[in-house]
Amino acid sequence: ALAACGHNIDAAVGWLKRSSACGISAQEQPVAAGADDRRRGEKAALKRRQKPARHGLLGVSVLQLPLRLPQQARRQAASPQQSAATAVVVELRCQTEFAARNQLFQLLLSTACQAVMTSVLAADSGSGGALPPAIILSPDRLLSLTVPAAASRDSHRESAAPASSVLTIADALAETASRIGERLTLIRGLAFTAPAGTKLA
Repeated sequence: ALAACGHNIDAAVGWLKRSSACGISAQEQPVAAGADDRRRGEKAALKRRQKPARHGLLGVSVLQLPLRLPQQARRQAASPQQSAATAVVVELRCQTEFAARNQLFQLLLSTACQAVMTSVLAADSGSGGALPPAIILSPDRLLSLTVPAAASRDSHRESAAPASSVLTIADALAETASRIGERLTLIRGLAFTAPAGTKLA
């Protein structure tokens, strides 16, 4: 319902009511791998949306890449090994401390960090290295990022998804919430880029 209504909760509630009135059952339609988890997670999210998500984790990923310098600057550089660093931080919350220790929760957080890093590096490449030193990603932007389907699922379920299939972070979040049984919410994502000689820690 959320996916069909652009993740608008009020519209999704109306969609579910109309579907129920028409007698549409989830069992009447074939579903792709993970779709049943997403459907259950989206319905559960509607019920749990008022519950506070005060616990969670910060995911951090740092990548050191060779710095792209003009040819003249490379000749003048004191060290040929200069490199630029990019770091991303993602905040994912849940209802209980127990859920934050769950392997599926941590896998989702790691997957979200990888998605942000990939997005930032692609944007940096497209801008010729002219991105600002700090980028803030809203929850909506985070949820729209895509990842390989297998990356967001544990090893027991990877075989259920085709290697080429992808999920949005919103879909992966709904699947994980269904399996953990708690409200999960992405709060924010941050990306930092630093020039050569700067250490990100």
